[in-house]
Amino acid sequence: MYKAVFLMLLLAAAAMAAGPMETGPMEKVIPPWQHLQEGQLPADHGQCTGTSNILKNADQDWTRLDPGGKGTVSPFDDPSSHNPPHLWGTDILVGEPSYHTSGRISVDNDDSTGDIYVCLLHKDATNADTAHIWRSTDGGVTWNSQVPVVGGPTQGDIVDAQILCGHGPGDTTWLYIVEATDSVGLRIRRTTPDGSVYHWTTIDTANNIVRVAMDRNTEDPEHLFVVWTEANGDIRAKASSDAGATWPTSNYVSSGRRDASFAAGGDGYGYIAYMDATDSSFYKIGRFTNDLVSPSWVFNDVDSNAADQRFREVAIAADRTTPGTSQTAIALATYRYTGNNNIGPRYSYTANGGNSWSASYWPVTNQNRSTWLAHFPRIRRSYDDNLFRAIVSLPETTASWDTIVYSYTTASDPTNWVARGTYNDNRNTGEVSHDLGRSSLTSGGFIVYRQYGSAKVWFDGYDFTGVESGRTPMQPNRMVTVFGGGANLELSKRVRVSAAVYDQCGRLVRQLFNGVMEPGRHHLDPGAVKGVAFLRVTVEGRTETAKLVQAR
Repeated sequence: MYKAVFLMLLLAAAAMAAGPMETGPMEKVIPPWQHLQEGQLPADHGQCTGTSNILKNADQDWTRLDPGGKGTVSPFDDPSSHNPPHLWGTDILVGEPSYHTSGRISVDNDDSTGDIYVCLLHKDATNADTAHIWRSTDGGVTWNSQVPVVGGPTQGDIVDAQILCGHGPGDTTWLYIVEATDSVGLRIRRTTPDGSVYHWTTIDTANNIVRVAMDRNTEDPEHLFVVWTEANGDIRAKASSDAGATWPTSNYVSSGRRDASFAAGGDGYGYIAYMDATDSSFYKIGRFTNDLVSPSWVFNDVDSNAADQRFREVAIAADRTTPGTSQTAIALATYRYTGNNNIGPRYSYTANGGNSWSASYWPVTNQNRSTWLAHFPRIRRSYDDNLFRAIVSLPETTASWDTIVYSYTTASDPTNWVARGTYNDNRNTGEVSHDLGRSSLTSGGFIVYRQYGSAKVWFDGYDFTGVESGRTPMQPNRMVTVFGGGANLELSKRVRVSAAVYDQCGRLVRQLFNGVMEPGRHHLDPGAVKGVAFLRVTVEGRTETAKLVQAR
């Protein structure tokens, strides 16, 4: 007993010596807008006011055909086979807590500066739960640890947490951490990026919350939305128009459901996706209007045509700029086929603001595989471009590596997915969730994941974007010097660099480098080119393109 007490004292002393920690308000605060609506019916009570249909495809769903565990190696399973080429750089270590972590990973970026934030929730049965936070200001090359959020005996264990970056009145940048605890309830911490100013606000005092989801729109004023699922299956939602300072009465969305996810669209629209409390042969999507203020709702039972599919998880994203009636939203889900117990991904989309949905298997992964065990679907619509980016984990049992599959599509053509197989440098077997995003400091999307059986959190970025039409040659103040035998690149610090050669149509000819370069002078050899080609170099989000002409 004395040894145990002494060990606990040592652990506490080590935690205090490690730096400041935030636990938030100790008392259980009842905010003035908090009052539960007794006898209230959920908004989706008896409703399915929209429609859902299955897309007609010539190919069949391989999840249903492949016995699982006996399939042949597919292009996504083979690191030497990539179409289009594999252009993900060397993974960069975000952070490594001093113990094996087990909770949710969430990421977001500041659309005004490009700064990237990562939050990892560590759930611990013996010590205080901790939400670790890291920040990168150079596109993921270097990472700094921020002040963590820590649970405890008074405020309760942290059941779920998510990070988000937004902008309040006066264009003040706020970093939001929303957390559900088993004692205080649902609360949000908003802080300046440097952590010098922060506020805690209690959103709801229910202490049985099991999942939270948060997103924001890009309107003026910016609205912040939080959706949560309670242990009894109730789903509720709230919105704030003053950077999270106040939260009006909650909307009672549904009952007897699970695992609600949320996406904010444009024009005051928002989308909530969820499933039945038990094995669900469909998932439901509710769309609201008017920023949740006296909203108009539409509910759809999506992908409900097959009785032999059981949905496990669902994620959703929405276009942030188009009018509501022509708005695109996309859901990515995993489901178990009861015929062989394979678990594969499916997706659905709307192009009319949630009035109707079309569903199909996810074409990105639709080939025979050695394993069908899809986990953690994630999909995001970026703040500052028009792409929907999605990932899903497909762990492998036949090799020493595992696959996080990344792909993207657009609002104008949501059935056309451009495939990108991400072969993470460190194993990720779907043991812990991952997340993805896009920053102005990265040339493409990025993913963050936790290494299997480890506390290490890794960052990986994808740098292929093609050659923009109408680009001009490099200007006199260029960062790259181009000459007959290649190009020289001068770097004053350690940065992420992507360099590639493209033809006149923007097709990749040759990848020269994609990863982190050390300070100093570097030589880039474009090799032989046919006709006119372009050398494209990206450093810390800044891109330059030079015209290359073969000498005759």
